[in-house]
Amino acid sequence: MSKVEEILLREKTIVGRVEWLIRLRWLAVLGMVVTLLVVERILPVHFTSAAMWVMLAVVALIASYNLLLGWWLRGIRRLAIEHPEQAIGTARKLAIIQIVADLVCLTVILNYAGGLINPLRIFMVFHVAIAGIMLTRKEAFSIATLASLLLIIMSVVGALYRSIYSPLEGFPLDQRLTGDWFYILSICGAMTFTFFFIAYFTSDISIQLQEAYRSLAGANRALQERDAAKSRFMRVLAHQLRTPLAAIISLIHVFGQSKHRQSFEKQQEPLERIHRRCYAMMDMVDDLLRLTKIQEGLDVKKVTKPTELTEVISETLKLYEAQSREKGLNWQVQLASTPVFMFASERDISDLVGNLVSNAIQYTQRPGKISITGTVSNDKYLLEIADSGMGIPEADQAHVFEEFFRAGNARKAEPNSSGLGLNIVSAMVKQLGGNIRFQSKQDQGTTFFVTLPTTQSQADPSALDK
Repeated sequence: MSKVEEILLREKTIVGRVEWLIRLRWLAVLGMVVTLLVVERILPVHFTSAAMWVMLAVVALIASYNLLLGWWLRGIRRLAIEHPEQAIGTARKLAIIQIVADLVCLTVILNYAGGLINPLRIFMVFHVAIAGIMLTRKEAFSIATLASLLLIIMSVVGALYRSIYSPLEGFPLDQRLTGDWFYILSICGAMTFTFFFIAYFTSDISIQLQEAYRSLAGANRALQERDAAKSRFMRVLAHQLRTPLAAIISLIHVFGQSKHRQSFEKQQEPLERIHRRCYAMMDMVDDLLRLTKIQEGLDVKKVTKPTELTEVISETLKLYEAQSREKGLNWQVQLASTPVFMFASERDISDLVGNLVSNAIQYTQRPGKISITGTVSNDKYLLEIADSGMGIPEADQAHVFEEFFRAGNARKAEPNSSGLGLNIVSAMVKQLGGNIRFQSKQDQGTTFFVTLPTTQSQADPSALDK
């Protein structure tokens, strides 16, 4: 992993955790308000008026600085765009401020709600754990030290000035324990040990996770580089194959000319077979070139003018309707009657539809049916291409969109196909920001569902350019 990638990863992680902590605090504020309002009604607990107002004031303070922290976080996000490393330091400071402020406020609330005998002191441990996850080990230990000092101060103040505690009538623990120095030392010692143990444990896990994430990111980058190298190799190979194939096809045409006609007629059948195989190989080479360009992003052209989908799809289907009817298939088309636009090249839409329709025709035998439906829903264009053909065996369905993969029954029906068509369609749909799925049952047909994002339906194309 490069230095830049590591900085971006750390920035994304720390900012995301700070945002998570801010959201979590709103839940805590809501929980404390509800607790203060209903606790006396459901439990034998009574707060003095002074204690209630102090705790409500602390809750209001927490809500106020949480708003301020949220505003500060938005500034950090803007800073991260240009200076991610600086944003990391600012986000870490913001995390420390949050945890320290929360610990201080929690200590004040506990001090007015029973002190050491209040079981909610366990929330101090949670804040130390959060510090271990979000901060460095040294910073986590500093937070653990602060939590220990706050707990000790609260305990000593409670022992010396017990009158500030709100009476908790019916509480199972004797409130006289707050003045018992053995109890105070035991609880403070146990909690302090817990603070530092949690700080060490969580920070150690956080370090290991960061190392694992860094290792995975490096492995992912290596895989991407290998995939890019494979795509480049396939593109170069396809270019190299195209030239001799074009030469072979040209020579076959030369043999068909008049001065070679007698010789050509004697060898007509084998030459025609060579001709067909060369064209099949040329189609495969073209598919390889298209696929590698899509995978490497070389096939992406910025489209500034929206394309009307219904028109392009309708014109594409006309090219295949005759082929379908010649094969004796029932051809049904029902497209959206209103104009539907999206930012895509006509070639991409035509190729996408053409691949799916040609597959449907190729693998459907007479008597059969091809059905194409196009509808608009929630700014999405939904295209369904259904056939009643041989279908895809269940065991093969997970691999349908893989490169060069062909289902077993498809290989028997058409042995010369490249197996790249559906892989190209899948890559194109992804490139256009849509998604594709299918339903199929062997010997009962296949339906492909393509969803494409639209700009505006029922709109004037000229208005979309403004």
